[in-house]
Amino acid sequence: MKSKTLTLLAVVLVGLIAVSFLTEPGQGGRGNEKAVELLSSVAPSSVKKIVIESGDQIVSLSQVEGNWTVKEKNGYAADVSRVSSLLLKMFSLKTADRLATNEDLLKELGIADKNSGTRLGLWSDDVTELKALIVSPVTEARKVGTTLTLGARYVRVDGSLDVYLVKDALDLPASPAYWIRSNLLDVSPDKIVSVSRTDGKGNFDVTFTEGNEASLEDLKADEQLSDLTVSQLQSALENLKVSDVEKRDGQSDVSDTLVFKTKDGVSYTTMVVSNEGKDETPERWISVSAAVVEPEVDPAQDDANKENKSAAEEVRRFNEMTAGWYFRIPDYVATRLIVQRDGLLNAGETGPIPVTPPMIPMPGK
Repeated sequence: MKSKTLTLLAVVLVGLIAVSFLTEPGQGGRGNEKAVELLSSVAPSSVKKIVIESGDQIVSLSQVEGNWTVKEKNGYAADVSRVSSLLLKMFSLKTADRLATNEDLLKELGIADKNSGTRLGLWSDDVTELKALIVSPVTEARKVGTTLTLGARYVRVDGSLDVYLVKDALDLPASPAYWIRSNLLDVSPDKIVSVSRTDGKGNFDVTFTEGNEASLEDLKADEQLSDLTVSQLQSALENLKVSDVEKRDGQSDVSDTLVFKTKDGVSYTTMVVSNEGKDETPERWISVSAAVVEPEVDPAQDDANKENKSAAEEVRRFNEMTAGWYFRIPDYVATRLIVQRDGLLNAGETGPIPVTPPMIPMPGK
């Protein structure tokens, strides 16, 4: 596991321990009710699996070799910050009021089961469920007993009729795509030294100087680069986020291929999958791979050789993460990855601008 991930999980664990020591029952309640820690019997460190169910949707988050993964996405990496935030909120959760209920009221409040609310199960492994909570949707303004509810949620331990009102913001999406690690790439535009297309569909080769001045190979005298389009191309890999992932056997039909070379000695190849007649879909799928740009390095230049080894290690890690995976990206991002040579030029402004001669009045007019 990367040190950044370990550090984040350690911070969350310390926070959970601090919550357990610093919060006492009775604080934060209203009326004569004492606040209840619904997960007080569960040790945060014992949770190795989280299952969220709502209606027909289900997502299972599991720790595999210390890393959180999404089962429904073929074990793709989960967003550690979202998982950590969920655990921190659940283990610091305190109730505001206890409500007297019965089976019929549970259905009315939206916490009878996963079909009316959301069920959150905490597991120590694949067979042992430590505890499960059922959480209602956000409440509307209404009075239950002596309690006025608005913008809160009802929650109960599965198997118990004791219902509590909580004010904490509890986002529990059961969509697997919500929990995947969305960050795919983040290459600063000033790190890009060239972008090329060699798939035979509007080939081009754009290079960038230290001052980010762009030049297009074989640019004709009557052609002019579009600063906006070239800038968007150079920043295509900056903060590149995905909304979904899919494991596929074999290679899909690719419509567009671009190669981005960086100052760090790494090149990234993006391949956009053909839309397959689904033009109404506002998102596209891509695959991404990395390779080392082989520099001309003198064996005696230790620093250069170290940089080359660092690039090779980065390529290895990235390809391990992306090999065999396809990533869904918004259409506005895809448009930057399917540009052809003509798209890099200023439309309607190529060639000499014609000069309209002034009007000459005719004699007698």
